[in-house]
Amino acid sequence: MPPAGAGYRPETSEPTAPPPAPVPARPRAASRRESRIGTKLLAGASLVAALSFSVGHFDDIERFVREHTPVEETAAGTCPTRVAPESRNGTTMNLVIAYRTSSHDVIICRSSSGEYVYHGEEIGNPSSAIDLHAERTSHGYIARNGSYTYDIRGRRIIVKHQGKVIGKYTGTRFSP
Repeated sequence: MPPAGAGYRPETSEPTAPPPAPVPARPRAASRRESRIGTKLLAGASLVAALSFSVGHFDDIERFVREHTPVEETAAGTCPTRVAPESRNGTTMNLVIAYRTSSHDVIICRSSSGEYVYHGEEIGNPSSAIDLHAERTSHGYIARNGSYTYDIRGRRIIVKHQGKVIGKYTGTRFSP
């Protein structure tokens, strides 16, 4: 056995526990000035991100707004005589809206009794005209002809057959 004081210790059967982990220092709280700067930087970064997104999707945003902006009824004048002549029998028909797409004229009129009429025809082909009862909706107007629907949403005219979209048109206001 080594002499006492030589630094020898007999082994123990139990291992010794590792020293405790150091406690991390508590982060310094940001000053009010630093908080304001951080908030402004975050707001600026958010604005840049939003603008970057909107630049690439401006057409989509514009279309969304156009399609979801309700059609405003205006006193646009008297409805053209070609629109629903059989339903006139003494009632006044007032023009509500008239849109021209690349290939169609779409006209909505309202009778003095409050009924709406949808008139659609191919440009330059009066024999293609169709007059249908229409309804006011939260987004515009809708007319039905059997399994076909004509949905006017803002300047968009959406034609469906058996629930499937078969045509989307953008109209510009015109005076029939």
